[in-house]
Amino acid sequence: MADPDLTAERVASAQRVSRRHLDGLFAASGSSVEGWIRERRLQRAAEALKLGSPDTKLLAVAVESGFSSQSHFSRAFARRFGMTPSQWRKRSSLV
Repeated sequence: MADPDLTAERVASAQRVSRRHLDGLFAASGSSVEGWIRERRLQRAAEALKLGSPDTKLLAVAVESGFSSQSHFSRAFARRFGMTPSQWRKRSSLV
């Protein structure tokens, strides 16, 4: 998941199936390969922000979670969790 170059094509190739077949498998569950990868990355980042050191830079969390830029990570995180990564970290430290 940490590889920002992870794509549906690479997953299909690694599993020795066609991209079309892989897309069909995910479509049957109402998802997409890209959506699944993005969700796993965001969940990984959320855990890192919750359990990690408050001194860890957001860019480091983004890169370790497979995002190629902090801005893309922050936008995707806010869309998924309804708050910025900084807000999530702060809220998690209070719980």
